[in-house]
Order: sequence, then C-alpha cells, then structure tokens
Amino acid sequence: MSYIAAERGLSRNTSLAYGRDLRRFVASLKGDEVVEKDVVDHLSQLSDQGYASASIYRALMAIRVFFRFLKREGEITSDPTTLLDSPKLWQLIPEVLTEEEVERLLEMPDLETEEGMRDRAILETFYATGMRVSELCMLQVQDVGEKEVRVMGKGGKERIIPIGEAALDAIDRYLAEYRNERGENRPLFKTKKGKRLRREFVWERIKMYGHSAGI
Repeated sequence: MSYIAAERGLSRNTSLAYGRDLRRFVASLKGDEVVEKDVVDHLSQLSDQGYASASIYRALMAIRVFFRFLKREGEITSDPTTLLDSPKLWQLIPEVLTEEEVERLLEMPDLETEEGMRDRAILETFYATGMRVSELCMLQVQDVGEKEVRVMGKGGKERIIPIGEAALDAIDRYLAEYRNERGENRPLFKTKKGKRLRREFVWERIKMYGHSAGI
C-alpha cells in the first residue's frame, strides 16, 4: 500500500480505502492466474451490489496500480489491466448513473476555457459511442464525420461508430473556438501544450468531474 500511496499521492483515508478495495478484489478471485475478465467481472459485481460509480472507479485504480507494482517487481509477466479501456468497462460507469447524474457530469467542464470545452467534447463522445479510451486518444480531426466517427481498434482494425448530435456539436464547438484546424494527421483532442492525450490523463479528468458532480 505504501507504493500505491506514493504512486498516486493519496491521503491516509484514501490509501485505506484502496487497501479495502484490493482485499475485496482478492477475495473475489477463484484461481491463481488473474486475467482481464476477472477484473471486469469484479467491477460488474460491485455495480450489481449498488456501489457508486466513484467507488467502482477507485477500485479500478487500486487494482491497476497493484498490478503495475507486481510487474515492476517481476512477480508477474503480464498485467491484466493493461487493456482495460474497453467499451464494456466504460459502459459499466453509465450503467450505475441515473440520467440526472449523467447530466450533472456533462455540465461539470467549464465551457469558458479551452480545457473545459475539450473535456465536454470528450465526455459527450464517450457517452455517445462507448469507444475505448485508447481509441479516443488516437482520434484524428479527419476521423469525425457528419454522423459517425472512424476509430482504429486493436490490431489496426478500423471501425465505424455512429455518433449523436450532442457529441458532434461539442466537438465542432471545441474545434471552431480553440483549434480552428481540420488538416490531416492532427490529433482531435490535445493537451494545452499541443500534445496528444494519454489515456491515464483522460481517466483522471473523468474522475475529477465525477467527484465535482458528487457521483
């Protein structure tokens, strides 16, 4: 737990909560080898038991850092959480949110700022498409069409996903007000320094807005 606390800069109370999350996860395991499905099944079980989305997300973060530590120490060769950014995982969060909570979450970004406009577009895109975090981070400006978005999935396989008007409007407004660019090979969502977003950054933003929304 000291590694997790240092890794994420946790307070004592949050560190204790992470410890409880990990013990609950370990107790749910049925075998010695842990695979991605075990983690998703555990988070789904938490959802079924009525845990809040913020608690489910915290459990996911605790599990992620735990396996990162085990791999760094050479205790495991494969991290089962590496690819845990699937639509199945993202959909787990909306499933435990009411419509009112979703609306509160979407209203959290400050639309008077570039970051807020970008984050609103990100949240709308996630909610509309259920795409993977890694897919969202790799989106190019030209990947967004009038009614669909083109994503590159695992193994370089292209997928076409329908996207709703609210998400498209949020993307268009972000591009028009702060980017004003639609050329080739330009990341759709960027940091303030112009770098492509990383999935860890995106999850942290979602967590921040969820906390602000009281979810």
